[in-house]
Amino acid sequence: SGVFCMTLAKKLITIPFDGNNKGCLVTFATKDVHSSYPDGLNDPEVSRFLVTVHDQPQTLSTIKNFVESNYNSIDSLLFAIKVENEVNPIGTIRLHAIEFFNYSAHIGLCIFNKKYWGKGIGSAAINALTKWSFTELGLRWLEAGIYEDNFGSRKAFEKANYKLSHKIADKYLFNGQPQTVNVFVAKNENWMKRVI
Repeated sequence: SGVFCMTLAKKLITIPFDGNNKGCLVTFATKDVHSSYPDGLNDPEVSRFLVTVHDQPQTLSTIKNFVESNYNSIDSLLFAIKVENEVNPIGTIRLHAIEFFNYSAHIGLCIFNKKYWGKGIGSAAINALTKWSFTELGLRWLEAGIYEDNFGSRKAFEKANYKLSHKIADKYLFNGQPQTVNVFVAKNENWMKRVI
């Protein structure tokens, strides 16, 4: 199953979505990295809830390394979020820890172009990738861990019909202090085990 994901990641996958802006999710490759990506991640308002981004300032090089590692990974898929009238991606959405024992994965979202915050694009992207994961990958469970204070992400996942499954208190640090993480889940109600 890991080989399946690596093979899949090397293909160009395009997943259309509708929101207030039409757009699509496209497999992210290093050739697609533009300065708007590190610029967005270096904005403290954008990166506030991103765990690994705080380790160092982001550059084209660090972003290309991240994109390439996901592109070559056997258990993750990174997509650029593209919308009409924008040449460059406005964000990313990622499946990671994809596994076919429980047919599950984690999902994460970052809209690094703040002009598109609050326009329904995040939830449209989540919804499109969730449906694709259930129908094309045959997954049965997707989950997103969201810091309690990350109201924007919580709203986007709730709008995409993710339900609060449980809370994890005190395990994760945010700005050096323990903070509760809410785990939101989407379940594939039509799931049937299949051979991949």
